[in-house]
This record gives sequence, C-alpha cells and structure tokens, in this order.
Amino acid sequence: MKIKYIWNDSFTSNDFEREINKFIKGKKIVDIKFQPTRGGAGVPMLFALVMYEDETVKREKVQLSKHVADWLDHCKSSSRSLQYAIDHATAYKENNPVAAAYLARGDEHLLTFVRAWFEGFTIENNKENGVCDQNPAENQQKENP
Repeated sequence: MKIKYIWNDSFTSNDFEREINKFIKGKKIVDIKFQPTRGGAGVPMLFALVMYEDETVKREKVQLSKHVADWLDHCKSSSRSLQYAIDHATAYKENNPVAAAYLARGDEHLLTFVRAWFEGFTIENNKENGVCDQNPAENQQKENP
C-alpha cells in the first residue's frame, strides 16, 4: 500500500477535488481521509491522505500474535476506526495488555498493525514475547483477508 498526501494550499475546493480525482484515476484506492487544519497564519486548509494499492508490488500478509489479532478483529467487527484501535489499545492497557505492549514498541510495530488493518494478516505463534497460543499449528493456518 502506498500513501499520497495532497493539500489544498493553493487550490480552490473545486481545484482540490479535481487534483484528487486526477491522482486516483486508474488506481486501486484503499481509503481516502480528509483532515481540516490551519496554515501558518491561521488560514484554513484541507488535506487528503489517499491510500492506494501499488499494483506492481505484491507483499505477503503480515503476522500478528493472537492477542493483537483478536484486538484488531474486535475493533473492525465493532465498526471502530483504526485510530480508535491504536488509541484504545494503548490508553486502556488493562483491556488488552499484549496489544498495548505491541503497539508501544515503536513505529515498526505500528506500521505492521496498520498494514494488518488494511491488507489482512496471518496469526503467528509468538513464543519470544512470552505469549504462546494454545493451538499453535491451528493458529498458524488461520488467515484474515
């Protein structure tokens, strides 16, 4: 997955929409997020993050421990956002301490979680972190699209 950052610093809203449509034409779009903000002098601005598939690169699904995968599945099945999944895993550590510890380990783990959210994942047997799933052979075969 790739991400393109587009902002309307010098565009009118119609130009901004045209710029986004021009960029996404012919691409497999995963998601588009819009965010209002303020520029240097307090000038209102809008930016878009366009997440899209790079058709030339096929990556394997990332692996997550069962506890982290359960948290991701819970959030998605409850129609929660990715931001909610990240914020609440770390803010409410007692709900899922393994997921909270995983996300607190830094950007690489956070990126893996984001990729799992959008691209799917497989469940690993995570012995090195003291977390061992009860049926490792069974869990290694489970995939999440």
